[in-house]
Amino acid sequence: INAEYMGQQQQLQQWFAAVDRDRSGSIDSNELRQALSYGGMQFSSEAARLLIKMFDMDRSGKVTFNEFINLHQYIQQMQAGFAYVDRDRSGWLNPAEVQQAVTSSGYTLSPQTFATLTKRVDRESRGQLSLDGYVELCCFLGAARNLFATYDTNRSGSCTLAFDQFLYLATQLRP
Repeated sequence: INAEYMGQQQQLQQWFAAVDRDRSGSIDSNELRQALSYGGMQFSSEAARLLIKMFDMDRSGKVTFNEFINLHQYIQQMQAGFAYVDRDRSGWLNPAEVQQAVTSSGYTLSPQTFATLTKRVDRESRGQLSLDGYVELCCFLGAARNLFATYDTNRSGSCTLAFDQFLYLATQLRP
């Protein structure tokens, strides 16, 4: 374990402890937003909720410090992916850049589906995504992929669903 890693762990521990006021050892989405803001990262309530849902292994609605470390590593990966496709360094991804990021992550989406998804996370209706919107999109796609995989047992990219199964999937992905 190198000194840089230990320094980052210590920094994350400080952020976590500063917002875990009840000393429960876990933080909710509002506390997560505050902890990440110490590192200069601003996330919407929805993005924080999705991140908690993604990393909350015991489904308590909160993340422990170890889950927070994994969540932070995920955000760092998302930041790197965002920066890679943000060719003009504007801090925003235009539709072509978002499409490139989604495609390079292995998703093949129709133009209609792509437009619907990006509109869903483009909260300011700018026609572009900030890091926050990009993280929301990635969390949603990851959750959808994981749910779909439970029905796509052959890993063919398609499956047959009964209406009841479709409704179950839809309710699992709702905001």
